[in-house]
Amino acid sequence: MLGWEFPPELSGGLGTASRGLARGLTELGAHVTMVLPTLGGQESAPGVELVAADTLPLERLRARRRYLEAAAAPPAGAGRADAPEPGRPPAAARAARRTL
Repeated sequence: MLGWEFPPELSGGLGTASRGLARGLTELGAHVTMVLPTLGGQESAPGVELVAADTLPLERLRARRRYLEAAAAPPAGAGRADAPEPGRPPAAARAARRTL
């Protein structure tokens, strides 16, 4: 998730909404990473990884992208009729790229 605030640092409603979404997702078993411009040090939420974009190494973003693309790709040799065209990534991988 991307945002500009997370409780207790609030300047509007996004932080409160983000906390609620993160809580709901973690209760469903999802791993949630919240990327904020910076961290003030007081932000926290059980099961939520809070990351400051100003300290995030570019290689970590690239590694996350490779992970998402690999997870979205069909197994090698699947030969399914609904497989994407050769050279074109699956729709899930294209969607994951837009979220990075």
